[in-house]
Amino acid sequence: MKVIGWTSFTNHEYPNMFDDKAAYILPSEYAAARIAVVNELREHQYKLTGTSHQTHKYGCPVLENGKKFNVSQRTWGAIMADAYPEDIPHYLLGDYRHITWAWRTGEIGLKEVLPNPEYKEHKNEKN
Repeated sequence: MKVIGWTSFTNHEYPNMFDDKAAYILPSEYAAARIAVVNELREHQYKLTGTSHQTHKYGCPVLENGKKFNVSQRTWGAIMADAYPEDIPHYLLGDYRHITWAWRTGEIGLKEVLPNPEYKEHKNEKN
């Protein structure tokens, strides 16, 4: 699995990967999607908070299955902490590193690097 683009968390052109009404998602499918997102973040050096994941025009990854990888701010923080463990000071490691990426990057001087607005948003082609 891989990321093919970025879109808005609220863009309804793409189905949500995680939807309350969706069928159960296999742990292996979630793991593959999460690894794809972490790889994309590292490859392009994107760094965004959980808030930006949900509010920025290009804050939500689109996977090759045509679905948005839309998660809670706290879960996004955990993904960022996995992608950039070296960015979190040692005293924040452990149970709280995901909180730093979810909401508190400014408190420790972390700067966001948001997906480029020129990044072409891939359309979910329906047959």
